[in-house]
Amino acid sequence: MCFLGGERQLKAGSTVTEEARSGFTNRLAAMVAETPVGAFSDAALAAAARAILNFVGTAIGGSTQPSQAILSEAIGVGAESGPSTVLGTRIRTNPLSASYLNAASANVLDFDDTHLPTVAHPIGPVASALLALSQQRPTSGTVLLQSLILGVEVACRLGRSLTPAHYARGWHITATTGVVGAAAGAARAMGLPLEHTSVAMAHAATQACGLVVSLGAMSKSLAVAGAARNGLLSAILAERGFTAPANAIEAPFGFVDLFGANASVDLPRRIDRPGWELESVQLKPYPCAVVINPLVECGRAVAEAVGSDEIATIAAHGPPLLLIRANRPNISSRGEAQLSAQHALAATLLHGQPRLEDFGEAAISDLRLADLRARIGLVADLAHSIDSARLAVTLHNGRVLEWEVGKNVAIGQRMLSPQDLEAKFVTLAVPVIGEERAARIMSDIAGFGAAVDIGAVMEKWNFMEKWN
Repeated sequence: MCFLGGERQLKAGSTVTEEARSGFTNRLAAMVAETPVGAFSDAALAAAARAILNFVGTAIGGSTQPSQAILSEAIGVGAESGPSTVLGTRIRTNPLSASYLNAASANVLDFDDTHLPTVAHPIGPVASALLALSQQRPTSGTVLLQSLILGVEVACRLGRSLTPAHYARGWHITATTGVVGAAAGAARAMGLPLEHTSVAMAHAATQACGLVVSLGAMSKSLAVAGAARNGLLSAILAERGFTAPANAIEAPFGFVDLFGANASVDLPRRIDRPGWELESVQLKPYPCAVVINPLVECGRAVAEAVGSDEIATIAAHGPPLLLIRANRPNISSRGEAQLSAQHALAATLLHGQPRLEDFGEAAISDLRLADLRARIGLVADLAHSIDSARLAVTLHNGRVLEWEVGKNVAIGQRMLSPQDLEAKFVTLAVPVIGEERAARIMSDIAGFGAAVDIGAVMEKWNFMEKWN
């Protein structure tokens, strides 16, 4: 049977009452289940294909990290077999375990994606659930891309309803909203009607979790991995008749009430937005926290103008979030390095931009980088937002030079061109699977929109010789 994103239910109609439709949970569910297949623009579908390529690249690149081996062994995937691929490996397992491991590996390098209005990374949980599901249930490329668009839409719209109180209180918004997005995307791909889609999102909402305090540690990826798995599980449970309240998102003691403080008053305005959120999700240009990017852009300009040995001190001005999240002058692990503004800026000054290898063990212990980190101080400046920064660089000769986004630095958040994205994929994938295989996967994903069965396409990825 081919699950075509709810087309059967669209033709048959829905029995949901107008009163039930007025609830926010059901309004989101109606968008997921009943958006016509012709409502997706070419630009949105192209953005979805780019998002898949970025996700697969980061998952393959992250698959060799020590945390992935620990997770795989802990959940026992080596002792079983199944239809779904753990990207970057020869492991086949059940869709729930594959979605869990792939979401973790795509998140571990901090090289994934960002929805700037919410500072969430919404693609990973949704894409991971959909790709794992597509290897168990025949799913066309068109349905996969549309389901990704809708799943990300749900996650981002919920994120907007919770921002800024949610993240400020310490909830990891990628995971808390990502689980609902993954459930929504999976429900669309499975062809669930409105009623079951609403239930799937309610199941996901009650499993939402993730703490910001985990950022910088291996546990950061646990909640993101759980968001993919639990979102997929939520859709499967809904399909089988496992019940949930119809108003889990907006009800008293529900999702928004718990996670968003007083955010519920903005829920109608923030949920009913035009356009597709996925088109504005940025694919990360650097393997570090997104709040650091404007400093990196300024640092690139500094590196072109002066040598790192000429610099005495740097005052790095950015939004308060920069200090709250990325003030880490002393680091001892990759996770900490990826969240260190001082380290990312030091790597930029030394190498022109932060590279994947600049966050590995050798770079962490590099005395040149340690020396540069010690010269950098962070300054919280309310004049700056997540896409702006200013560097005041004092040279050993006493001169003070300044670089600032919007003045002598053009941008704070760099958008990846198609060529940039391909180069990023190659950087991530080739060390794990080789050039020929990386090129094959890029070509396959470029053709996803015309694919009859995504699982059949991915089947060819798993049994290649010399795959790890």
